[in-house]
Amino acid sequence: MTDYSATSRTSYTNVRDPKKFKEWVDSLPETVLIEQNSEDGKLYGLLFDNQIPVYREDDDIQFDIYQEIQSHISDGWSITFIEVGATGYDLIQGFAVIVTPSEINLIYLDQVIEERLKELGNPFNIRI
Repeated sequence: MTDYSATSRTSYTNVRDPKKFKEWVDSLPETVLIEQNSEDGKLYGLLFDNQIPVYREDDDIQFDIYQEIQSHISDGWSITFIEVGATGYDLIQGFAVIVTPSEINLIYLDQVIEERLKELGNPFNIRI
């Protein structure tokens, strides 16, 4: 996708070890760590410059950000990655990935739409 442009970020989460988490975040390309104080303590989130990274710049090796973040998430917590992007008007997509210490769940906006259309009796629809 040559002209793909996205907006992406995460929700906030509680982490097991803030120091180790921050070191890990420093290894992610074009990622900004955000922090928020709450009644549960300090919470952390991520902002991405364009899309959610899948390659590290220094070695150009693909990695799985969702698997890597799992060990940092505190028990009982989750983090949700959201990306919405487009290639002009030809492709508009959105997805979310919910990550817990033990689960990774991917949700595509297209899938949610298809499921809802089935619930509505499959009215005619031309895919975006």
